[in-house]
Amino acid sequence: MSTGQVPWAQGTDDWRRMHPLSPLARGWIAFVVVIGAWLNTVFNGFLEDLTGTAENSPSPEDVPQVTEFFVTLPAWLLYTGFGLAGALLAAAGGAYVWWFTRYQITPTHVRLRSGLVFRQDRQTRLDRVQALDIQRPLVPRLLGLAELRFEVADAGETSVALRYLKHDDARDLRRQLLGATGPQVGSSPAADSEPVDGLVEAAEQGDRTDEVEILSVPIGRALAARVLSIPFILLVLVLAVAGLVSLFNPHAIGGILAGAVPAVLPLAGSVLQALEVSWGFRMYRTPDGLRLRYGLLNKTSQTVPSGRVQAMAVHRAPLWRPFSWSLVKVNVAGYGTETGNESAGNRSVLLPVGTDAQLDLLFREGLDLPADLTALVIEGLVGAAKDGSPFSSAPHRAVWASPVVRRRHGYAVTPRALLSRTGRLHRTCHVVPHDKVQSIGLGRGPVLWRLNLATVSLHSISGAVQPTIECMDFAEAQQFISDQLRRGRPTPSAIPQPTSSPTRPTSPTRPAGAHR
Repeated sequence: MSTGQVPWAQGTDDWRRMHPLSPLARGWIAFVVVIGAWLNTVFNGFLEDLTGTAENSPSPEDVPQVTEFFVTLPAWLLYTGFGLAGALLAAAGGAYVWWFTRYQITPTHVRLRSGLVFRQDRQTRLDRVQALDIQRPLVPRLLGLAELRFEVADAGETSVALRYLKHDDARDLRRQLLGATGPQVGSSPAADSEPVDGLVEAAEQGDRTDEVEILSVPIGRALAARVLSIPFILLVLVLAVAGLVSLFNPHAIGGILAGAVPAVLPLAGSVLQALEVSWGFRMYRTPDGLRLRYGLLNKTSQTVPSGRVQAMAVHRAPLWRPFSWSLVKVNVAGYGTETGNESAGNRSVLLPVGTDAQLDLLFREGLDLPADLTALVIEGLVGAAKDGSPFSSAPHRAVWASPVVRRRHGYAVTPRALLSRTGRLHRTCHVVPHDKVQSIGLGRGPVLWRLNLATVSLHSISGAVQPTIECMDFAEAQQFISDQLRRGRPTPSAIPQPTSSPTRPTSPTRPAGAHR
C-alpha cells in the first residue's frame, strides 16, 4: 500500500478484501482441533494396520458392493482421504467468507460488507471516529497480520473492525487516516480549532516519530503484581487442595476434576488477562492523546483520545499496599463496550500497575491534571476519617449501615474535579471532572432512610468506573447535588458568544428572470 495518499474509494464499486490468510487467523482454533482429531485418527488406523487389529473389521463379502472399495483400503489411507476432504471443505468455507467480506474507505465513511445470503453492511463516519487502534493476537501476529479497529463516539460497540490486514498495510492505513482526517480522529474538541499541519506531517513521517514515552511497567513488577493478586492466591489454593485430595484418595480424581475445573478456569483466565494488559506496558504522549502499547500474546496499540476521559478509578489491592502500587481504570467516550470480548475490559485499563511517582507522571504529563491532585488521590487510597483530612467523612451513625468501611467513606472537591473514596481491604479513589458529570442520582434504602443517610451516584458514560459517595447525611447530600450541578455548568467565558445579533430569517429571493 502506498504511503503517499489515502486509499479512498474512487467509485461505489471500489471495494477491497482482507488478507487471504484472514480465515485462518480468525478460525485457527477450529483448524487446530480438526487437525488434531485427524492426526489421532490416522495414527490409530496406522497402528491397527501394524498390529493386525484391523482384521476384526467386516470382510468385503459382508458389506454392500458400493462400499467394498473403501473397506479394502488401509485404515490410515482411508482416514487420510477423509481428512483431506474435510480440509478442502474448510478451505472452501474460508474462501467463501474471505471473498464476500470487503471494506471500502471514502472521504467520509468506512464501510464493511460481509455475507451473500445473509448480508451485513456496517458503516462508520470518519468524523465520528475517536481512535484507531491496532491489535495483533498471537496467531495473526505469526502470520504477519493485524486488526484495525475504529472506535466511534457514542457507539455501544466498535462499529467497524478490519480483521485482518497485513501489518504494514494496517499501520500505513492508520497513519494515512490520521493525517487525512486531522483532529477528527483521537482529538479533543478544544483541539479541533488548532492547525493540524503538525499532525499531518508527523503522520507522514511514521507511526512512532510523534511519540514521547511517559512511563513503562517493568516485567518483574507485572509478574509480582499477578502473584500478589487475590485471583492468583485463590488459584494456588484450589490447585493445592485438589492435589492433596487426589494424593490421599486417588479414586476420587474424577470428582475432584469435576469440582476444580469450573473454579480453576475463571481464576486462571482472570490472571492471564491481567498479565496480558501489563506485559510490556508502555505509555506515550502523542498529538492524538495517550498511546498504550502492551501484550504478551496479543500485541495491542491503543489510543486514549485527549479530553475523552470521563471518569477515573484508582484501585489498590490489599497486597499491593506495602509497595504503593495502583491500578487505574477509566471511562473513555467513544470506546465501545463489546460484551463477551475480553478486550473490552482491557481497554478500560489506563495503567495496570503503577507507583505513586508514575501516578503523578500520568496526571501531570498524560492527562494534564493539576499537580496537587496526586497527593489527594494518594490520601484517598491510604487515609481514613480524621481531623484535618481534605476528605469529608460519613457521619458516625453510618457505622450501623457500614461498620467496616464507614471511616473510609468520603469525598473531596477541587476546582476541576470531584474525588470520592471507599473500600477497606480493596481501596478505591474515584476522580470525576466537574464538566464530565452528566447526571446525579440519590439513593436511599430502608436502612439508610432510617439513619437519614443517602448514597450519591455520579453518572458519566457506561464503563468500568461507577463513582459513588456512600453514607452521606441526607441534607448534606441534597446540598452537595445542588452545588455539584452548579460546578458542572460552563462559565460564561467558556460559552461562545454570537458575533452579531441574530436576525430574522428571510425567504430567499428569486433571481431576476427565474421561472417556475
